[in-house]
Amino acid sequence: MPTTIEVPTTRAAAARTGALPPSESGEQRFVLDAVEWASYVKIADGIGERHVRVTFDQGSIELMTTSYRHEWWSDRLHTVIKCLAVELNIELQSGGSTTIRREYLARGIEPDQCYFIASAPRVTGPRDFTPEDVPAPDLAVEVDISRSSLDRLGIYAAIGVPEVWRFDGSVLNVYRLNPQRKYEDRTQSDSFPMLPLDRLAHFLSSSRDLMDTALMRAVREWVAAGFNLPAAS
Repeated sequence: MPTTIEVPTTRAAAARTGALPPSESGEQRFVLDAVEWASYVKIADGIGERHVRVTFDQGSIELMTTSYRHEWWSDRLHTVIKCLAVELNIELQSGGSTTIRREYLARGIEPDQCYFIASAPRVTGPRDFTPEDVPAPDLAVEVDISRSSLDRLGIYAAIGVPEVWRFDGSVLNVYRLNPQRKYEDRTQSDSFPMLPLDRLAHFLSSSRDLMDTALMRAVREWVAAGFNLPAAS
């Protein structure tokens, strides 16, 4: 039976404001509460293309710098997902870390990676979406080298993202949104139904020393071998 994860619809104001101590990975966060929507939009738009991830959850804003390790895993997962899509004949469109905002929900988020699968025809080709108009992706990927101070799963649930993958560098969790807008911990992906999730984390770990081009070849060989890794010599 799947495990249901309670996703709160409201969030009490936290009794903490200001910079949080950096994690061991070097990532830093700055959290402010009682922030108006207009202020959030102004801050996020002002940051622009800088490597700062901005999350907004019902009045609380978090600004987070990402480490090289974080970005390495994010890009790694992106490469693997695209290669798997090719090998498994799954049509998808990547949305990267596109900002998704919903003012009526008072929520905004930037996934590490996101993908449009069933909804791919709505976003194929160069389009000019505002953050408020970006459709909810079918799959969002979260790299949790250090855990966010805000309820990112709750934000995804409110926006209506059907599936979220969360990876911390060793463990992969896959969550599926049910009709009650709660995430269930799943052992199978609806986005990649043929993919054995229990073997994916092992593959990511075993291929971590490969460069990108070698990784692409390894994905192809892994699929061809029925998702079985070669025995250790």
